[in-house]
Amino acid sequence: MSGIEGCVDMSGIEGYVDMSGIVGYVDMSGIVGYVDMSGIVGYVDMSGIVGYVDMSGIVGYVDMSGIVGYVDMSGIVGYVDMSGIVGCVDMSGIVGCVDMSGIVGCVDMSGIVGCVDMSGIVGCVDMSGIVGCVDMSGIVGCVDMSGIVGCVDMSGIVGCVDMSGIVGCVDMSGIEGCVDMSGIVGYVDMSGIVGCVDMSGIVGYVDMSGIEGCVDMSGIEGCVDMSGIVGCVDMSGIEGCVDMSGIEGCVDMSGIVGYIDMSGIVGYVDMSGIVGYVDMSGIVGCVDMSGIVGYVDMSGIVGCVDMSGIEGCVDMSGIVGCVDMSGIEGCVDMSGIEGCVDMSGIEGCVDMSGIVGCVDMSGIEGCVDMSGIEGCVDMSGIEGCVDMFGIEGCVDMSGIEGCVDMSGIEGCVDMSGIEGCVDMSGIEGCVDMSGIEGCVDMSGIEGCVDMSGIEGCVDMSGIEGCVDMSGIEGYVDMSGIVGYVDMSGIEGCVDMSGIEGCVDMSGIEGCVDMSGIEGCVDMSGIEGYVDMSGIVGYVDMSGIEGCVDMSGIEGCVDMSGIEGCVDMSGIEGCVDMSGIEGCVDMSGIEGCVDMSGIEGCVDMSGIEGCVDMSGIVGCVDMSGIEGCVDMSGIEGCVDMSGIEGCVDMSGIEGCVDMSGIVGYVDMSGIVGYVDMSGIVGYVDMSGIVGCVDMSGIVGYVDMSGIVGYVDMSGIEGYVDMSGIVGCVDMSGIEGYVDMSGIVGCVDMSGIVGYVDMSGIVGYVDMSGIEGYVDMSGIVGCVDMSGI
Repeated sequence: MSGIEGCVDMSGIEGYVDMSGIVGYVDMSGIVGYVDMSGIVGYVDMSGIVGYVDMSGIVGYVDMSGIVGYVDMSGIVGYVDMSGIVGCVDMSGIVGCVDMSGIVGCVDMSGIVGCVDMSGIVGCVDMSGIVGCVDMSGIVGCVDMSGIVGCVDMSGIVGCVDMSGIVGCVDMSGIEGCVDMSGIVGYVDMSGIVGCVDMSGIVGYVDMSGIEGCVDMSGIEGCVDMSGIVGCVDMSGIEGCVDMSGIEGCVDMSGIVGYIDMSGIVGYVDMSGIVGYVDMSGIVGCVDMSGIVGYVDMSGIVGCVDMSGIEGCVDMSGIVGCVDMSGIEGCVDMSGIEGCVDMSGIEGCVDMSGIVGCVDMSGIEGCVDMSGIEGCVDMSGIEGCVDMFGIEGCVDMSGIEGCVDMSGIEGCVDMSGIEGCVDMSGIEGCVDMSGIEGCVDMSGIEGCVDMSGIEGCVDMSGIEGCVDMSGIEGYVDMSGIVGYVDMSGIEGCVDMSGIEGCVDMSGIEGCVDMSGIEGCVDMSGIEGYVDMSGIVGYVDMSGIEGCVDMSGIEGCVDMSGIEGCVDMSGIEGCVDMSGIEGCVDMSGIEGCVDMSGIEGCVDMSGIEGCVDMSGIVGCVDMSGIEGCVDMSGIEGCVDMSGIEGCVDMSGIEGCVDMSGIVGYVDMSGIVGYVDMSGIVGYVDMSGIVGCVDMSGIVGYVDMSGIVGYVDMSGIEGYVDMSGIVGCVDMSGIEGYVDMSGIVGCVDMSGIVGYVDMSGIVGYVDMSGIEGYVDMSGIVGCVDMSGI
């Protein structure tokens, strides 16, 4: 029929048109009109054509819209070439099926200028057995499959499905059957689609699980809408890549009722160049990426990644590559996930360092498991907040082999409402929070904060907000940290006041540096104990601008095994230990205890236990305290008997009040000297119920520069200075020395040096001593000449 200049009208044929036995080919390429088969009651059987059906030069269109039967091209050995059709291919009204399943050649529609309309097909579109390619890459119009009642089966295509050059839309939104691409050996290329890919109304599932090539959607300028799929999106067996990197619209998966399975992808999932957002917020099933061998790249997404309404789990536990979200300009919202977020087996790193928005995990009902990550968790450049407030499970980072870097977060890190535990105990790298501009809020954690096995450092030195751990119901365990704990540059407060458990820092091998904190360190409401006994480095609180409040600790403050120094010399506020119900044990400190530059007061007045400094190897320096040293309400003992250095209180501008001590004050084994010479206030020991024993001091006791007076009038025990090897110098006291109410004895019998009271401006009152004053063994002089 190749030379016909008019029309080929078969519209009234009541039988069928049988071209099945043609040995040559059917050439309709030169027809100037159109081929109208719209009224055929039977079917058009081209199944036995050995050549090919060439319609490539038709100037009109091929209208098969009214065929009541079906169009069977299943046995064509050649190919069906429609690539040069200028009009449309309209199959929208076919009541039967369009069967192309046995085509050995290719189905080429690449040059169609009009539309390919299959929207009204009641049967199926079967392309499952095509050995060649399905090429739709040059279609200028739309590919409309929205009204297909059957399924679109492309599962057995050996070639590729190329839709890369479609200028219109690919509409599959009304398909009631399935879209099966599971057996495609080539790849599915949608990279150049200018319109949208709409699969939102598919009632069946979209199965791409057996594709051996790639699924390339990287150049789509419209949207990929899968929001209304009732079934599943299965990409689990793809051996190539899933590339969505160049999508300029949105990827909407928010209404999927099934699950998204990407567990067996051998390539990578690249979403790095998406300009819109990725919305998975309404998924009822799971998002499974656990078996991806490549990496998941979301680094260039300009919109948001919304997973907030997922009712299942987000499983990334078996990813061999990296999860890169570093360049996301929107938010990562996982706040409403009802399952778990499992990243425990990731072999690469989790990079969220360049996120411009927030990372919101606040409403997760399950756990956030990052315990087996072999790389790093990098959140250092997040400009928003990291919100984990409402997590009902645990946050497990215990097995991370890299570091956890949150140093550049511009917002806050909120973990205050976590109902489980925060476990960082096995981190092999560092936990770096040094540059956080907001707050670190852990105040409402119901479980524990376990950092005991961290092999690196815990660096919080540059936090501009507060570190709030006040409502932790478990304990804070930092006992096995191999590095140091650096909080030196915190501009806000460190609030641990409501911890119901313990604060255990006993096994830290590095240092605890809080020297630059601009706010307060509040541990006043801790119900357990504060254990720093095994710290190998030093405890530096020297630059704290606020207060150190430990007044309400119900347990003990144990610093007995610190090998370094305890430096509190630059604290601008107060050191309040007045309400400690346990003991303050500093007996095994190998360094020095430096409180010399404290601008406030040192309040130990309400300690119910003991203050034990007996084994300090260095010095106890309180020389520059601008406030008071109040030990008046200590119910236990103040033991400084084994101090190998000096006890220096020479520059205290307030008073030293020991008047209410119930136990004794033992300074008998001090190897250095006790210097109180520059005290501006007074030294009040008048209410001591026990003894003041200075008998074993090797140096001397210098009180020569005291501006106030030394009141020992209410001591019920005795004052024993008998074993002092040096001198007792009270020569510069401008007040008076009142020993009038001593019930016991004043024994100075073994003093090797001399007792100098020559410069006392007031008087020496010993009138009420009930015992005796024994100066019989003084080897030097008793000089009272300037009284």
